[in-house]
Amino acid sequence: MSLGDVEDARRMLEEARDLAESGRGSASEVAIAYHCIGDDASAFVWFERAVEAHEMWLTFLALDPRLKRLRSSSVFRLLLQRIGIAV
Repeated sequence: MSLGDVEDARRMLEEARDLAESGRGSASEVAIAYHCIGDDASAFVWFERAVEAHEMWLTFLALDPRLKRLRSSSVFRLLLQRIGIAV
């Protein structure tokens, strides 16, 4: 990934975060964006917000190809169990 790509990703993340914080966006998408730039700690904070908001998208969490790297995480497996997805 080039420096320009990282800067673009961070800019898009900031826009998504602003939308989610204002109630016009998805906490799940912010979580995925954080994960994609390698900040899984922040991703889990935003996944928790998505759970609290009862976001319907969470039902597909285990299937999202962007989250392949997270599937081995015990924290991710616990998150899936909390929302009722068998692991």
